[in-house]
Amino acid sequence: SRFRQALAGFRVLQVTTGTRFVADLSSLAPDGEIVSIGTLSGEPLPAWLHIDLVAMRISGTPPVGAPAVELRIRVKGRDGAVQTVNLVVNPEQPRQITRNEAANAAD
Repeated sequence: SRFRQALAGFRVLQVTTGTRFVADLSSLAPDGEIVSIGTLSGEPLPAWLHIDLVAMRISGTPPVGAPAVELRIRVKGRDGAVQTVNLVVNPEQPRQITRNEAANAAD
């Protein structure tokens, strides 16, 4: 799974700024469906983040400097019970190559 469990019950999805990602969320609802996805704060989703409830996917290309987005995902099981899963989409800045590393690679 691309998700790792974090503190306080949040799962974390690491993504890289400037790089498109597609994350399959079906493992969060193996026997049911995703009912809704929104931000934990109730704020609108950032423009770069796209939700597909039917396919159970999120995707996007976070811009450089994009902050982490805390999502609340509501999942309904086969028994009709609804549970909430918290997920943080955490954009990381691409690593810059130093001059030393570039020079060593050229050797």
